[in-house]
Amino acid sequence: MNVDNVKRRKINQAVNFLEELSWLLDSKRNFDLKEVSKLIRSLTESDIQSDISTKYSSVNQNKNILVGILPNLFLDQDLFKSNSDLTEFSESVLHIIIPRFEKRSRYEIIGLIVCAVPDLDDSALSNLVEALTLITGNKDKLKQVKAEKNKVNFSWNDTIHNLNKS
Repeated sequence: MNVDNVKRRKINQAVNFLEELSWLLDSKRNFDLKEVSKLIRSLTESDIQSDISTKYSSVNQNKNILVGILPNLFLDQDLFKSNSDLTEFSESVLHIIIPRFEKRSRYEIIGLIVCAVPDLDDSALSNLVEALTLITGNKDKLKQVKAEKNKVNFSWNDTIHNLNKS
């Protein structure tokens, strides 16, 4: 088969395609392709948004709030001076155990804690979220907690309980 025959065959295929497309479009005169494309695009986008929100949301938003609050709170070196302070909070309040915390960096420990939050019982977190929101949203309360933290018998659980009472 020479080059001219191949060209002629491709041209004939293109002409046949255009004729068929033209007949199809003529038979569907009330069919607006622009509207169809907009409809398909909007369905696709809403399905994607629905899939994302279903996959990443929880009925109770406590986990989502904690994931936002904890990193900033943990980066406060007055409140969490050492890695052991981070792991003590993690174990006593969140019941998240960080193995070999002595060999991990501060940021690695924070990441491990934050990544474990989605596995926590959402309903049991409301008191904690209220207390941490109060601490992070009120500089006076934060100063009060920092002062309490320096005392000998400091307990995060007691502090959270007291914050929720006030």
